[in-house]
Amino acid sequence: PEDKYSQNYAENLFALDLNRDGVQASLDNFNIDINIAHSSFEWYGIEESEYLPYINEAVLLWESVIDTGLPTVVGGDFYGNYGDAVETLDGYTYSYGTIIDDILIHFDSLDYEREGYGAGILGEGGPVEIRFTNDYEVGLPSQGYITTGTEVFEADIDKTSFYAHEIAHVLGFGTLWYSPYIDDSVLGAWNQYGKGDLIDEYGDYVGEYALETFSELAGEPLEYVPVEKEGGPGTVGGHWDADHEYFDHYFNKELRQELMDGYIYESNNPLSEITISSIKDL
Repeated sequence: PEDKYSQNYAENLFALDLNRDGVQASLDNFNIDINIAHSSFEWYGIEESEYLPYINEAVLLWESVIDTGLPTVVGGDFYGNYGDAVETLDGYTYSYGTIIDDILIHFDSLDYEREGYGAGILGEGGPVEIRFTNDYEVGLPSQGYITTGTEVFEADIDKTSFYAHEIAHVLGFGTLWYSPYIDDSVLGAWNQYGKGDLIDEYGDYVGEYALETFSELAGEPLEYVPVEKEGGPGTVGGHWDADHEYFDHYFNKELRQELMDGYIYESNNPLSEITISSIKDL
């Protein structure tokens, strides 16, 4: 039988041909390390078998897709004593002194409803530490955090897709489309390092590579990739708008359930070339 952690398995799972150019991707080029707070899952009675295989599958997917590594850094090295400096995005220090190549993602679990955040929250993910080039330019995330809501284990969804979705947010999808800094002159992924903003004045995505791919797949030049403008604060502004007329007119139903729209489905959550190109924009 096919190894469930093989690249072919990831291709079949996400309806994506990772090797359409005939070149086998190297898993050594981009590395995702994980740090799991197992006790937080155990606290809610969640067994390791209910989350770890799906995290591993999602990690493998993104390691297979991204073929370029990032500069090695040390967690919490805010002054660049050991190489490129890093900067916290949430005020906390994670894995101080840990060598990171290329990104370290922390995982925990939380019962959002019990903790007073309300029902229906599956989880959240995003970068918590970023490479800091200088006072005027920052790089890409070195550490990220993903919280798994306990409702994930009650909902009828594809858990691998859930984790792949949240890892994308850690990498910067939707989270680095907007500057985290007050100073608009700071160069980063959100303004394509000076080439222009990823998000236009109407709130839609205009990053170079994703827009080019979107237009190629549609068969004609389009002005933007539609971004979700409805839903809660965890959905609006950070996902593709699968209900937009562009998706309805140019693409079939399966693509309209793309991995990075605002919802996770029971099945058919394909990772499209549009999303992959948006990661390239970062």
